[in-house]
This record gives sequence, C-alpha cells and structure tokens, in this order.
Amino acid sequence: MATRQTASTRNNSVEKIKMKKNSRQSNINEEPINNAKRRRTEKNYIQKTHIQYDSLEKYGYHFKNDKLVSIETGKPFKFDVFSDNDENQKRYESVGKLIDNAVFELLENTCQLQRVTVPVDAKKSEHTSFIFTSNDLSTANYLMVIIHGTGVVRAGQWSRKLIINEGLEVGSQMEYIRRARAAGYAVIITNTNLNSFESPRFLRRSTICPIRGSSTAEEHGCYVWEHFIRPSHAKHICIMAHSYGGAVVLEMAHRFLKEFDKRVFAVALTDSPMTIYGRRVKKNVLKMLKKRMINWVVDTEEVDTDLGEDDCCQIRSAGHTVHEWTSYTAIDAIFDFFTEQRILVDFASSNQCGLAPGFQSLYSILQATKTKMGSRTLRANLMEPLIDVNSIHYRQDAVENLIDDEKLMFQIQTILLHFTDVERIILACIQENPSRTVSAAEKRITMINQLRRILDILPTLQQALEQSTSDLLKNLCSILNDQRFQVILDILNSQLTIEQTVSSNGFLATKIRRIFSIRSGFDERLDSLRADVIVVIDDVELLEKEFSERFNMPVRYNLTNARGFSLEIIGEFKGILPANVISVAKRQKSTFITTLQLAHLSDRFELLYNDICLLTDQIILILLAKIRPHFGCMYRLIEAISIIDMIQSFAEVSKARDYVRPMFGLNTKVIKGRHPVIDLFGQQKPIANDIELCKEMNIILVTGPNMSGKSTYLRQIALLQILAQIGCFVPAEQARFRIVNEIFSKIRQHDNLFTGQSTFSSEINHIAFILNCMTPNSMIILDEICSSTSTNEGLALATSITETLCRSQAFVIIATHLQQLTSVGYIYRNLANYHFNVIYNDKIGSDTDSDSINRVRRFHPQTILNQLKEQNTIIYSYTLRPGICKDLHYGIALASQIEDLQTVVELAKCVAKYYIRKKESIINQMSNIPNLLMKRVIIMKGFCDLIYDVSNNTIQFIEQQRIYLENFQKRMHQYWSISSTTTSSCDDDDNDILVESPTIENN
Repeated sequence: MATRQTASTRNNSVEKIKMKKNSRQSNINEEPINNAKRRRTEKNYIQKTHIQYDSLEKYGYHFKNDKLVSIETGKPFKFDVFSDNDENQKRYESVGKLIDNAVFELLENTCQLQRVTVPVDAKKSEHTSFIFTSNDLSTANYLMVIIHGTGVVRAGQWSRKLIINEGLEVGSQMEYIRRARAAGYAVIITNTNLNSFESPRFLRRSTICPIRGSSTAEEHGCYVWEHFIRPSHAKHICIMAHSYGGAVVLEMAHRFLKEFDKRVFAVALTDSPMTIYGRRVKKNVLKMLKKRMINWVVDTEEVDTDLGEDDCCQIRSAGHTVHEWTSYTAIDAIFDFFTEQRILVDFASSNQCGLAPGFQSLYSILQATKTKMGSRTLRANLMEPLIDVNSIHYRQDAVENLIDDEKLMFQIQTILLHFTDVERIILACIQENPSRTVSAAEKRITMINQLRRILDILPTLQQALEQSTSDLLKNLCSILNDQRFQVILDILNSQLTIEQTVSSNGFLATKIRRIFSIRSGFDERLDSLRADVIVVIDDVELLEKEFSERFNMPVRYNLTNARGFSLEIIGEFKGILPANVISVAKRQKSTFITTLQLAHLSDRFELLYNDICLLTDQIILILLAKIRPHFGCMYRLIEAISIIDMIQSFAEVSKARDYVRPMFGLNTKVIKGRHPVIDLFGQQKPIANDIELCKEMNIILVTGPNMSGKSTYLRQIALLQILAQIGCFVPAEQARFRIVNEIFSKIRQHDNLFTGQSTFSSEINHIAFILNCMTPNSMIILDEICSSTSTNEGLALATSITETLCRSQAFVIIATHLQQLTSVGYIYRNLANYHFNVIYNDKIGSDTDSDSINRVRRFHPQTILNQLKEQNTIIYSYTLRPGICKDLHYGIALASQIEDLQTVVELAKCVAKYYIRKKESIINQMSNIPNLLMKRVIIMKGFCDLIYDVSNNTIQFIEQQRIYLENFQKRMHQYWSISSTTTSSCDDDDNDILVESPTIENN
C-alpha cells in the first residue's frame, strides 16, 4: 500500500510539475499580447489627456533658424495630436504661454533689451507689468515705439499663431527691432495686454484685479509715454502699431497733444480700424495725425499701393488679405516711410541752414511753381537731393533748355496754371466705398469736372514739350502720350456737360456748375429738378428787377451760405424799406436785405440743390467705376506734371538771378559764390566769397569776430551744395561740387526742457551723432563748437573733435572764436585757416598792417585800449581771406556802439586791460623757460613749408615725410597726456623731437 501511495503521489507530483510548466509556457506566450494591450491602453490614455509642461523642450519642440520645430524630426508644430479638439486647444494655449517666455528671453539676450517694471514705483508685494527698452534710451536722438494689437499676444509679438506656424521672423517684432537698431533708433517695446492678475481665493470681492498704470491698453500707453518716452533724450520719435495699437496711439496723441506734435514725426499702423477709433478724439488731434500717419490695411493690391485717406491718416495696401500678416508684409514699406520722414525731420530740425518752407528760406526763393504738386516735389527734393550724377545732368539739361527757349518756358508756365491738384483728385476718385453725404457729393462733382478739364488740356502741354531738346522733357512728354488718357476723357465726355454753363466765379456760380454737371437728357429726374431750380432763380431775378425799379438804384441778387438769397442795394440807401424785409445788413456802401419771399426761395433752392447733388453723385460713382481700371496712367501724370513744374521753377529762378550751371567732380570749388537767400532778400548786394575743398585740404577753419559773416558763410556752402544736387543752377561765377551723401550741421543749439539737458549736453550729443554717422562722402558744418562750457574745457574738446575730423575724408567747415584752435593747422596739413576781415580804422584791423603795428598789439595793450575808446564804429568787409583773425577785442568794440551800454563798456575795457597786463607779465616770466609745444609748432610749420611747393601750388608728400607727420601727431598726443610731468622730462622729449627731424630730399 505504501508503495502504491508513493507511486500515486509520485504521479501526482509529476502531473503538477507538468501543469506548472504548461501554465508557465502559456504565460510566456500570453505576455506579448498583454504588453501590446498595455501599450495600446497607455496610448489611448495619452491621446485623451493633456499634461502641462514648463518648457518647450518637454513638449518636444524648440526654435531652430527662428522656426518652432520638433526636436526629434525637425518638422513644424503639429496641432492635431489628440482625438479631442479641446485637449488640442489646451495644449496649444500651454505652448503659446511658453512662446511668450521664449520671446522675452530673445528680447533680452539676442536684442540686448532690458526688462523694466511698470509701474516704476511698484512696491515689493505689488503685482506689476513690464516693458522692454534699449540701453541707449537716455542718449539716442531717435526713438521707435512698437505697440502690438489686442488679444493674447505680449511684448515682442504680432501674432502667437504666426510664431508657432510660420516662425519668429513673421509673427514676432524681432525683425522690426533689428532694423530699428541698425538705423540708430532706441526702442521701447510696450506690453499693452498685460492688464490684470488673479487675486487670491480668500478675496471674495473679485478674482481679477487691475495692474496700476496698465489697467487698459490705453492707460498702459499713456503711462509709458509719461514715464519713459517723455524723459528720453530722443527729439524725434516714430511709432509702429498693429490693430488696436492704433487706439493706443490716438489716446497718447489726445492726452499729450503738444508734445506729441513736436516730437513724433511718423506713425505707421497695420490694419487698424481708425475710422472707428477716430471717433473717440477731437478733430484737431485727427488733423495733426493726418500729416504723419499711414495705415497699411488688408487688400489684394500690391504692397504700398495708395488706397486714399480717411479723417486721420493715409491708407495703403499691406499686400495681404489676412489681418495677422499685415505687419510682416508691410515692413519694407513702413521702414521706407520712416526713412523718408526721418530725412524731413533731419533737415527740419537743422533748419539752421534755412531749408524748410517759410519766409527767407531756400524753399521760398525757389518757389516759382504753378501747381501744388510741383511745390510738394520741390520740398521733397530739398529734403532729399539727388546723389546720382546722371540724374542731375538730365535736370540741368532741361533747365538750360528752358532758359535758352523763353517762348517754350512761357508756354509751359501758362498751361500749368490750368492744372489743379491732381493728387487730391485721384484720391477722391479711387475710393470704392465713399461717404454718401451732400458735402462728399459736392467734392466728387467738383473733382470730376476738374479731372475732365485737366485731360482736355493735356494735348496742349504735349505739343509744347515736343519742342524741347532735353532728354528729360522728351521722356516726360512720352508719358503724356498714353492712350488711356483719351479713353478716360471719352468716358467722361459721354455723360458730363462739355460746354461751360457759368463762366463767372462765386458761391452761386459754383453751385450752378455742380447742378448742370451731367448732360441734359441723361436722367429724367435730374432734368425735372433742374427745371425747378431755373424757376426759383427766375423768381429771384423778378424780385431783383422789382426792387431796382422801386428804389431807382442798382440792385443785384447773390447767394451766401449764411444768408441764402439776398438783394444787394449798391450805393448809399436812405429810403424806406418795405414791410416784408426780415433782415438788413450794411457793408461799406452796400445794403443787403432779405425778404420773407427770398427766405422761402432760399429754402426751396437748398432742397433742390441737395437732391440734385445726391442724384449727380450716384451717376458719378458709376462713372468712376468705369474709368477706375484705366487710372494707372494718372499716377505717372502726377509725377510728370510735378517734375515739369519744378524744372520750370528752377529755370525761372536761375534766369532771373544770373545763376550758373555747376559741374561735378572729386573736389568742390566755387568762385565768387553768393548766399542765395541774401541774394534775393538782402538789403544790400551780398559779398561774394570763394569756396575750395579737396581731398588734400578737406577742412576749413574760419575765425572772425561776431557779425563778420562766419555763420552766413557756413549756411551758404550748404545751400549751394543742395542747389547743385537738386539740379538747379547756383549763384556764382563758376562752380564745381563733389557729390555728398549727407549734410550734417550744428549751427545753433538750445537746451532741452523735456530731457533736462543743458545746451552743452545737447550740443555734445549732437556732435557725437555726427561723428558716429559721418562717411567719407559727408559734408559737416560746425559753428562755434563747445562754446557752451568753460574756455579751457571747450578748447580741449574742440581740439579733439577737430583732430578727429582731420583724420576723415569728409568735407568739414568749422567756424570758431577759439584762436588757439587754429594751431591744429600746423599739425594737419589738410586743414586750412581762413578769417573774415574786420576794420577798426586805418591803423588797426587792416590786412595791410605793418610789423610795427603787430608789435604794438602784442606788447602795448594800453595803446589798444586807448584806440578802442576813440573808435565807435566797426567796418565789416564780409570778405574771406586766408590766415588767422587778429586777436583784438571785437566784442567790446561792438558793444561800444550801443548807447545804453557805455558805462558797462568802459568797465569792460578796464577789465580787459587788467587781463592783458597779467598775461604780459606771465609771458615775460616764462620767456626763459623752454616751451615744448611752441618749439614743436615752429618746427612743424617750418617743415611743412618745405613740403609745400609754392611754384606749383601743390602739396608734395613723400613716404619719409608722411612717416614723420604720423610720428609727430603721435608725439603731440603724448604731450597732451603727460603735460603735467616735470620740466626735465619735457626737455628730454624736446631733444627727441629735434633729433628725429628727417632729412628733406629734393623731389
């Protein structure tokens, strides 16, 4: 039994082992199936839920080449990851918030902007917003403010959607910032959408709390203006705003109107509905903005196509039909606009040269244009002269042709008088959804009649231009030969009245012309209304005849906007007026009366007139739709007419004032040039002076007393250069100019109240801008540099600035009272000293003074003072001569001419006497002390005299001499730096310079 049980037990154990093996094997076979099920389950779980991460990398994305792509595959961002769209949207929004932080890091790291807290005086526990500014906000002269639209976007973004799908270049403000910084702008990046924060849950009143200073987009913009833009150094500000940013601009302009008008020179908008936002502000704000604001809107036309204007800005096409893309597609046009406006501002702010429109300016003396288009083109050319020599020659040939052919010039001028403002006509005609008011209808009726008259006279102008011999006028004539002009004219003549109904001018005549603009028989309702108008006018004429017979005096009727129809009794009226007269007005010798019947006729006429205008406007709108496809030729017509008008203006001015045609080359040389403004407006004929600048002598340093003509001479050089480069002739006997790309000027400087800068600080910032921006083809004009600080510091800075300019190839003209500055000419041979001669009397001040007079001036200051007391007048010759102005007390002599300052002048003479004696004693004490600087100057002057070849009037430089000059300049700089050392070291250095003098070789 035991054996059997043992065997059975053994069999059971074997079976159990086999079952375990089979179960283990089945588990092994089932494991891949379970793992696959588990993976499918986990996958289904991930697709149904969204996990929020704190970085883009955890989502599997990063920015590569400014585009958001997958880290693993490099593919763009994928939206449809989950089967549930709500989860996809949550993931998209979470990624969007991380995009904000990524853009902020790029603004700080790549664009080198700094994050600034708003409000600036926030407490530690206070919730804040922020903006981004560049580090040169306190020093830059130009500032660009960038404002994004409404929605979820934050600072540095135009569209979060475009950043995710298209990249940073399209959807962010990075490209705007890059271009602005490259153009020298400081930048401010606003953050108008960060307006509130969620309060803690234990506060039951509200879960959303506003941020102080940024509760709304408009409040944020005004806060930024008040605390960041206003204290900035920038005098010239441009603003770029997208969508709702236009409303922020309007609010800033409304609250800071005067400051906005003074400092903002350009505003660019992209697809901002300004017709809606413009209702929030007053008309004077809109009028101010209209001069400097353009709105690029969604449209199918090419980028920057003119689409008309509204109440506050010009409208142009952004070249795209999607709202978010407009800031990207219009970027080139926007920066071109900023550049054009910036050029205007540069010349306007430096109207020190007398360029901007106004009395006694260069614009005013050239303003002989016959059309408004010509005036605008003239101003634009003054602000941005040509730099292409061939284009200038084309204009000069046209001017010379008109000067030689007076008959042709007279014909062109007579024809141009019939041209109205074609630009305004085109703007009125191209609007597809215009206003339907009576006022708008009146403008369109007037514009369409003016357009027909312009097209009528085009063949006459074309025939006149065919007689010209210049290539430019012939090319402009070919523009007028476009067949589309005749097509437009035929369409207009088919419906408009050709014959002139009323030839007289006046309020009533203008209304009658509008009433009869459309041909008779074209519209029955229109003909019926016009018949009623004729009946009303006949009734008024009967009343006129009746009152003339009653009073036995000449009586005529007229129509005004205020009184309506009235009767004018010409002459002194002393009779009794009838009882039906309801108003009487007297003006000079005429009496104006209005009767009750005339008042009824006025009301009747006004109702008929309004109905006729609206009916006529409907016909004209249909007419404009027909001619609009052919309107491309009209833009070329504007360009042709404006250039023709400007050219004839140049010809008329040049012929009347004896101007000469300038030539162009590598050097500038003007013989007996005259200041063009003084030449016309001056009380006396201006004194002609020469100008000579070349590569070897590109710096002119002018000295002379006050009122001797230094500033006038500086302006004269700039104005003649501009006249030559716009294609006009110049007032001189002979003239040759080098083409310059920029003209920098510093003629007068004032303090800046907004930034708290003094006159000297403002001047130094201006000079720093010039030194940073100048090129070898620049012209620089500086008047009294560094004169707003102490004499010693001013002299040190002026010397350093002058030496810096001497190392450039730009043409530089400097006027100064600092006599010591002329010593730079001994070190740099490309600097020439000139002065304006002033004569006190026959013994002092004349250039023919003898050496004895010079010794008297140097060693006998009392003699000078005695002669100053006897002399009460100064003779200004206004003649530029080579050399340095004599160091006399011109200021005291000038002040002595004022009777009310005699006591002050006598005291000033005594003080001057004291300082002269003190200076004389110091010179006598130091006569035995070696003066290193004077020795070096004398040695340098003698050496340079050897270099200068008087016989050939040329400067001969050899390699050894050039090396010596460079070493000498280095040693001069070393001398300035170690001037406080001991005398012995100076003596050693002096010996060095004497030893190193090279041997002069014969050329």
